[in-house]
Amino acid sequence: MVLFLASKLILDFVWRVSNIAEWKAVPYVRRSILLKSYDYIQHHSYSFFQNNFTGAISSKLKGILDGYARFWIEIHRGLFLRILKSIANLCVLIFINTELGLFFLIWGVLFVYILYKLSLKLNRISFAETESRHALIGQIADKISNIITLLSFVTRNKELKALDEGISYDFIPKQIRVYKYTFQVQMIGGVLHLLMFICTLLYMIHLRITGCITVGDFALIFGIILVTSEDIWHSTISLQGFAHTMGDLKSALSMLWLPQENVDRKDAQPLQINNPTLELKNVYFGYTDKESVFKDLNLAIKAGEKIGLVGSFRSWEIIPD
Repeated sequence: MVLFLASKLILDFVWRVSNIAEWKAVPYVRRSILLKSYDYIQHHSYSFFQNNFTGAISSKLKGILDGYARFWIEIHRGLFLRILKSIANLCVLIFINTELGLFFLIWGVLFVYILYKLSLKLNRISFAETESRHALIGQIADKISNIITLLSFVTRNKELKALDEGISYDFIPKQIRVYKYTFQVQMIGGVLHLLMFICTLLYMIHLRITGCITVGDFALIFGIILVTSEDIWHSTISLQGFAHTMGDLKSALSMLWLPQENVDRKDAQPLQINNPTLELKNVYFGYTDKESVFKDLNLAIKAGEKIGLVGSFRSWEIIPD
């Protein structure tokens, strides 16, 4: 009982220390993550922003920050906290009854290993589900930012239908796949947990009948096993949440894995331009091939001059000489 109480006091002390460390470190880590991620993204080439939805980029940038927050919560308050509690309880159990404690330890290691292997697939399918979600958010943000165009060309219903198809045929099937697989993993974990509990209970009854343990030992061991098995079970639930979080974070971090196309050389110097001039030669513009607004436009804009282009342009086409 003294060991059991001491383990609780030590865990509580470590928990308080970790709370102090959290507010001294985590906010600054988030600041660094956000600034470095944004800085890397803003140095991508112009074509990168042309070929990706602005909303999807913003969603993934937010996903990096949220993914780190969920990652930290799982470590601080979820998975690792329960693992530490389980280890402390197992040490007490081994001290009271070595054979039963070792049996429970072996079962716990195998149980966590099996659930860990199953959770690896959850990581992969969570990645696919998150990629679909970022794409949907990107489409919505793009539609809202171009709402004037949608109103001008009366395409709101068309865009709504396209969004519905993306949700119905891509996002929902991937999300249901995550739900189904999570359910299967929990079923397997539930069966393993039940078998462990039955085997442990039968073995304890055998020890009591043979006089190897007293009634007091039986009650104490049974209580510790209940607490420890509950912690191990919730550890596996946290492990699944951790795998799902890692899938989400992996999807968000995919932007940072893309190599930048236009990168300055390490010895690059600031560009110096003297007497700059912008010159257009033989420029053609028209709404259709047969309808031209102007052609063979030659224009030279010197430094300090201001040129205004007035009108609503739907398309541009550059015809070479």
